Amino acid sequence: MVEKSKILIVDDRRENLIALEKVLEDLSIEIVTVTNGNDALRSLLNHEFALIILDVMMPEMDGYELAELIRGQKETRKTPLIFLTAMGSTDKLIFRGYQAGAVDYLFKPVDDHILLSKVNVFVQLDQQKKELERSNRDLEIFAGIASHDLKAPLRKIQNMGDFLKEDFKNILDERGIQYITNIQGMAMQLSKLTDSLLEYSRINKETESFESVDLNDILERVVNNLELQIQETRGDIRVGKLPVVKGMPFLLIQLFQNLISNALKFHRNEEPPRVDIEAKAIGNGFWKITIKDNGIGFDEKYSDEIFKPFKRLVSKSTFDGSGIGLASCQKIANHHRGNIMCCSEMGKGSLFAVILPE
Repeated sequence: MVEKSKILIVDDRRENLIALEKVLEDLSIEIVTVTNGNDALRSLLNHEFALIILDVMMPEMDGYELAELIRGQKETRKTPLIFLTAMGSTDKLIFRGYQAGAVDYLFKPVDDHILLSKVNVFVQLDQQKKELERSNRDLEIFAGIASHDLKAPLRKIQNMGDFLKEDFKNILDERGIQYITNIQGMAMQLSKLTDSLLEYSRINKETESFESVDLNDILERVVNNLELQIQETRGDIRVGKLPVVKGMPFLLIQLFQNLISNALKFHRNEEPPRVDIEAKAIGNGFWKITIKDNGIGFDEKYSDEIFKPFKRLVSKSTFDGSGIGLASCQKIANHHRGNIMCCSEMGKGSLFAVILPE
């Protein structure tokens, strides 16, 4: 069961707080009331609120100052703020409130129905957020259990296959040995799939602060990591001048490694893979990094489908893989407040574009 949402009401007049609580009493929420900015800040240290209703005119610390302090803290900067203000407030003061971080205004005297409607919207959003967080936790727990409980017997299957081939090599014919090898291969594939599921479930769990990341360094590490695959495919990786972006290095390595590894994997038999990585500023504080290959390509009508988990456009017997890689790429890009898209043509190659903030 999802816990009740909490809202914080800040007003220096106790009678206003009582009146607001009375209006909201039928909602299934927990209400915390305080009469000044300092008490509000203390409450924010101890509780996570779905909404803050904040009076503008208060002594010592007014609503604008308090809002700026709330927005200045990492833990509370995304908490919705609604200002309470007198009906006669000027457009300039209202604009100042929005600049300070307000998402809405309520004008005194407050209309009960409007107050209930606005608060209920934010409570519903908070409940949906909590439900989604719980689902994500459940997914991570499941993936962790699957990884732990499945991999141990899978390792035994692989080991037992080796024992069978060694201990019964004088009895098994070539077909029998091939059957055992196939079983070991399927066990290995399932082991890789559980690892991929675990990685996928953990992406949004990462909460490290973003830092300045030089993508030139990221791509250098990616190319080093893929050195064996590059040699085996006779691949040609060409990296242009890349920018510095805000992000988490280990996730960005995973993102670009997945994309380049796919470009190397899905190449045409008659031609070694070539991968070109370039960057372009697209305005509004964002960069577009493109990864272009000369591989087998795919029908562009599937350009959205390929980012769904387990979606495969080619036969497993032709190209191995978990079907999680591109889904993880999209999740990482979104986690960085960016995006990923692609275009492709059968038999001519694909181009993936990753959008990342500066």
